[in-house]
Amino acid sequence: MSPTDRSLHVLIDPLVPAEDAELIASVPPELLPPPEGPVADRPAWAGRPT
Repeated sequence: MSPTDRSLHVLIDPLVPAEDAELIASVPPELLPPPEGPVADRPAWAGRPT
């Protein structure tokens, strides 16, 4: 199966503010962590915590 044959579903917590949810939903699939994990605690590209 090629990557174009698969669907990607991202669940966003309903408590996330709408503006943040739109930003999360706009991230291209190739930048999202793999659904099978593992996921780093905080990716380097995310910057320093505020």
